[in-house]
Amino acid sequence: MLPPTSSRCRPCASNSAKCNALSDSREITLRSLLSDLLDFVYPPQCQICKLGFEAIDGNIWLCETCRKLMPVLPLPVCPVCRTPLPDPDRSCNKCRKLVAIKWLYSLGMYDESWSPLIKAFKYTPRPDLGKFLAKMLADSLREFPHMKGIDSVCAVPIFRRKEAKRGFNQAEILAREIAQQLELQYLPGQLVQIDGNRDQIGLNLEERFRNVQGIYSVTEDFALRDKSVLLIDDVTTSGATLNSAAAALLAAGARSVAAATLAMALEDGLDPVALYQLMWEDF
Repeated sequence: MLPPTSSRCRPCASNSAKCNALSDSREITLRSLLSDLLDFVYPPQCQICKLGFEAIDGNIWLCETCRKLMPVLPLPVCPVCRTPLPDPDRSCNKCRKLVAIKWLYSLGMYDESWSPLIKAFKYTPRPDLGKFLAKMLADSLREFPHMKGIDSVCAVPIFRRKEAKRGFNQAEILAREIAQQLELQYLPGQLVQIDGNRDQIGLNLEERFRNVQGIYSVTEDFALRDKSVLLIDDVTTSGATLNSAAAALLAAGARSVAAATLAMALEDGLDPVALYQLMWEDF
């Protein structure tokens, strides 16, 4: 007697690809229907103006009105004095001496426009918002001749205990998506934080540089040899964190390191002369 047949799909060697494709299609359709239902019951709320809006192309965080008003910085800047660098082949006239970071680009200023989006991404488990912000950053970077020669993307790491507590590293989410958008090599896990440090918030300029001195290391020097790396973080203030991470990459054989972040926070009292000196100080 033959065993009873079942209405459930039984994958076989010849049809497994078709079954998997059908399963994926059903999953995408179900996910899309569920997303539409949630949007209907709970309309997306803009992180800036807090008003509801109609989601377009998966954007459920920023309404079109606020998006058009978001101030975007026009050019990469000198990592020391923050002077715009219109020419990718020339360094800043005020800071001719080589520093660890070749140039720095931030999508916007850390103000009332950008901070709500970045805080929502950084302090809540919302990786899709990180991918949305990363695409905005990648779209701007794509316009710059400064990107010529950049072949790799690396995230600023956080200490393993802090990452375990938070559940993710926001810089990794950004870096992975930016590498994919710009079709560059992503280098996960190459740069690690080997020592814990205090939060940079509330520290003065010198304390910030002392706080991150020598806390980064590279796991595989050969993976970075002769690479031109784009270093990614969410926000930069003094540049101390980016400078320390870039120094570790250069020590491991990277040819050059540029940096990009979602936002730049220029605190009162940020003295370019003092900043320049601290980049070369041994603590």
